[in-house]
Amino acid sequence: MQHTFNRSSLGQISRSTVAAGIFAALAMQPALSQGISEYGGLMAMPKGVPSSNMAGGLTRLYNAGATPQAVLSEQQAAYSLGLTDVKPPDPKKIKAQTIKSVDLYKNAKVKMADPTPANLTQAAKMLREAISIRNSIWGYQDPAIPQMLNMLAEVYIKQKYYPQAEACYHNAQVYITKRSGPGSYERFDALLGLARLYESLKNYKGAANNYRQIVVIDERLNRAADPRAIARQISLLNCLALSNDSGFADAQKAFVDKIDKLIGRKDVSEKDREILKALKTEGINVVAQSAEPNATADSKPTAESNPSDDANSAVPK
Repeated sequence: MQHTFNRSSLGQISRSTVAAGIFAALAMQPALSQGISEYGGLMAMPKGVPSSNMAGGLTRLYNAGATPQAVLSEQQAAYSLGLTDVKPPDPKKIKAQTIKSVDLYKNAKVKMADPTPANLTQAAKMLREAISIRNSIWGYQDPAIPQMLNMLAEVYIKQKYYPQAEACYHNAQVYITKRSGPGSYERFDALLGLARLYESLKNYKGAANNYRQIVVIDERLNRAADPRAIARQISLLNCLALSNDSGFADAQKAFVDKIDKLIGRKDVSEKDREILKALKTEGINVVAQSAEPNATADSKPTAESNPSDDANSAVPK
């Protein structure tokens, strides 16, 4: 149950309820403060098509039940009792800022649909501002920030600001881990974006490490038989081969065995069986080879590709 405390009603609320609210508020302070602190690194840094739940993620925190809105009430209780000097933010201002962040996101999306250099610069600026607003309010509790970071990474990739894009993907995973715990499947978009970025930079070892985690998530979500998931397994094999990974042969054998089991299932249609056979052949045709010279994932962009604003701030390690 969510309570709203004020000076006139505190006497009617049990001591235990007030204490619980106070401790919850105080417990949230380090996480929110840390989220704001780490945001300094975000400025140093989307998927082209954001996930379908993006719009819901943008507004969910303001409307849902057990969200920072409840925390604000608890902070108000702590402030009323004089246990903290930090005045809770005005809910009306929070709502206004939330709406502003949604508008910034929507406008950035429009700019990204027509990726001219000027539009990309404006889209990046809008996304950074939207992230800054939401981070200052919700911190790690906002599910929209990681998705915005993925979008910002896509903008940076189009602008060839690769270190900044890498930082966005890493920070998206930091936010997800803080909110949902390590190993969360919500990391999928950031992992896939990072894998493809490393692959394009010929950092095949780094790409393989991300593809491995993607394959695990596909299996956990019971979509290992999806042709797109199988294509990601083939991408993993390619990266293992190109990096001369010692586990390539075993990974390829496991891949072929897995596809054979799928082909042998009675519930697989003839059309899907033919698709699986083609994918199996593609996986078999991946051969180990001498790795191409790797470009490190943190290679510095050329001078003319450096962002002109504050996007070069230090990234938290």
